[in-house]
Amino acid sequence: MAVFSPDGRWIAYASTESGPSEVYIKPRDGSGGIWQVSSGGGRQPHWRGDGKELFFASAEGTALLSASIASGSSLQIDAPRKLFDVTLPEISRSQWVVMKDGQRFIVETRQEENADSLSVATNWRALVQ
Repeated sequence: MAVFSPDGRWIAYASTESGPSEVYIKPRDGSGGIWQVSSGGGRQPHWRGDGKELFFASAEGTALLSASIASGSSLQIDAPRKLFDVTLPEISRSQWVVMKDGQRFIVETRQEENADSLSVATNWRALVQ
């Protein structure tokens, strides 16, 4: 899965080319280098609406993480930080989205077979401080 940054300059993607799945960013035009965003595995990247943050799932699908991004002539990427725990059993497709402001997430989860429920977590940032 690859996603373009909101300004169209960068591509974030997950790859297993160097071993376990990791999240990388490279320039859209192919010039310059490749930056590794995740450490210890990652998949399913999503950009914040202003391109200043990249969200991704851990390789095991047990947490959502984020890394702050500063974009100029090159990239500066802060170390990823864990946002919250999740259960994402399917690696092959994205089971979550982030709103453009980076403050709200929708995560598809399965707690038990044939369960008809919907859980909404609000003010989740207060839980991870």
